[in-house]
Amino acid sequence: MTSRCQRHEFRRISIDEIIAQLKKMAQSEGIQASDESLELIARQATGSMRDAISLLDQLASTGKEITLGMAQDVLGTATSQSVLGLMDAVISKEAPAGFDQIHTTLDAGGDPRQFARQIVDYLRGLLLMNMGNKEQSKDTADVKLQMEKHADQLSVDKLLDLIRVFNHAAYEARASWQPALPLEMAFLEAIETTSAPVQIKEAPT
Repeated sequence: MTSRCQRHEFRRISIDEIIAQLKKMAQSEGIQASDESLELIARQATGSMRDAISLLDQLASTGKEITLGMAQDVLGTATSQSVLGLMDAVISKEAPAGFDQIHTTLDAGGDPRQFARQIVDYLRGLLLMNMGNKEQSKDTADVKLQMEKHADQLSVDKLLDLIRVFNHAAYEARASWQPALPLEMAFLEAIETTSAPVQIKEAPT
């Protein structure tokens, strides 16, 4: 049966192509949008022009000029104090503080999947910093200072482990009957990940 079917492979649209199309749409519809905000929309669309247009419409519906800060807030990509607080708890290995941060965020109406994605995005930013790509960060100056502080305390290997842990939590949160559970488990695993291995000294002979 496969031999009788036509097979079409569709490639993802590049970020530059999406940005160019969004600029045309914004100009034709009188939407004021900064280049940085359009780049963020294009990245969030992950190669889908339809998703990019939908996000632009969502932001334009506010009737305000679309700035990077506004786009980050609406799309939930801004680095929040919740993410910074949780990372402080991970690095300091303070379980009570980490659990409090998770529960406070979710009790305030935060979406567990989106929170996990924000954490992953933040960790990716730390990874880029450690790899010498600080200019890739789109965060504010204050957040960048926090990022530099956290990046100095986490090696590339540990950051890769943390990204895997919280990325898994983002997927698990969709199916979990207990919204906080995947994040709680990821946080506990993250504490273990950042813990130094125990050195066992050999008994003197």
